[in-house]
Amino acid sequence: MSRADSGGDDCHAKDEGAGALPDGATTFAELHGDPANIPRPLAGSIPAFADPAWVMSFGERAAIIGILSQLRPKISIEIGVALGGSLDAVAAHSGHVHAFDLFDEPRDLPANVTYHRGDSHVLLPRILAELESAGQGIDFALVDGDHSAVGVRQDIDDILQSRAAEHTIILAHDTMNEQVRSGLDAVRYADYPKVR
Repeated sequence: MSRADSGGDDCHAKDEGAGALPDGATTFAELHGDPANIPRPLAGSIPAFADPAWVMSFGERAAIIGILSQLRPKISIEIGVALGGSLDAVAAHSGHVHAFDLFDEPRDLPANVTYHRGDSHVLLPRILAELESAGQGIDFALVDGDHSAVGVRQDIDDILQSRAAEHTIILAHDTMNEQVRSGLDAVRYADYPKVR
């Protein structure tokens, strides 16, 4: 499969397939509040540990950056942007990123990010089909969006079913969450010969 660069240095926001937010929330903070597992930023020389926009532990941040720095993906996907901390890291190490979230853009986005506002279950298959048609593949995907068992399974299945994801590293966040774990366990990985 050709893995040509997606091109373009412009940030594009697309508001498509917007799903209803639970509990009438209109922002990430209204939906999630202040998650207790997010460490307070550390002052110092490691920017990822000082960034309050990361909604992940220091170990998770270090693991993601370590994988990205080794992989150097041409095209990445991030499902679930939250405050944009992990998106900044994914964008810094990727040629281009397609980011998906129900909420508005969290802040100014890096120039190599196309932001898709709406339901990943509607938007992701479309973007994967476009990439596949263009002969492009995704090298990296961070799945941290819908935390229901059905939603997590659908995001993973959508990626695995696409020929744009033949050589893709997929990371799932919040795997200790019972619903997320249940969704991941429900994926029939053996049905996908490309999964190793």
